[in-house]
Amino acid sequence: MIVCDNRELIFFHVPKTAGSFIEKSLCKQLGISEWETQWSKDNVFIKHMTPKTYFGKYPYKKHYRSFSCCRNPWDYALSFYCMLTQWPKFASIHGHEMVNKGRIHPMNDFKDFNEFIEASYQGIGPEQPVRRLRDTLSNPITKFLTKSGINIRAKLWTDNIIRFEHLQEDINTLFPKLGLEPIDCSVRDSSISGNDEPVDCSSKHDHYTEVYSDKAKEIIRELNKVDASRFNYTF
Repeated sequence: MIVCDNRELIFFHVPKTAGSFIEKSLCKQLGISEWETQWSKDNVFIKHMTPKTYFGKYPYKKHYRSFSCCRNPWDYALSFYCMLTQWPKFASIHGHEMVNKGRIHPMNDFKDFNEFIEASYQGIGPEQPVRRLRDTLSNPITKFLTKSGINIRAKLWTDNIIRFEHLQEDINTLFPKLGLEPIDCSVRDSSISGNDEPVDCSSKHDHYTEVYSDKAKEIIRELNKVDASRFNYTF
């Protein structure tokens, strides 16, 4: 999350929508440290704080201009799964230092992505992944950005939405309107940090259209009717 008080501008970071890349790319331009994208000046963790929570705590900033990102629900679900099965910090319940030593993250108890979606949708499998499926993979964009209930008519806190699928094009269009210089998306950093995580927090996987079973595809469609309709996404 980026909060630039002198420009009265906020970037709300929906997980798995290129938010970390945008934050890191804008820090120098806005004179903000990467620490400030995660913690407020009064030491509150804000990295993935929703607008509703943030403005509830800082109501005097409601007039700030803001923007955020959305992503195709099927691609979002696959990226979320891959993050929790590829990154060492999630591969073990004890963190990256215990990789190959401790019990693997419960998400890894499933044979593969499709089994995770199909089985956990039916309530079969470890409790944490089952809960995460409902909490995280069901209309995540509307849930994060809405002012009220999760429905197609619920108003979002921001009208400035960058589509993950058109990242460069949308950044080139939106950023000048917000007084920002467009950033170059061709230089996304795929290097590895000191704790064996991708610097830009990305995960590796095939294109989502090549991964899904028919059943898993329909489950994500069922769970994301609002997001798919609001942002005009199809498989």
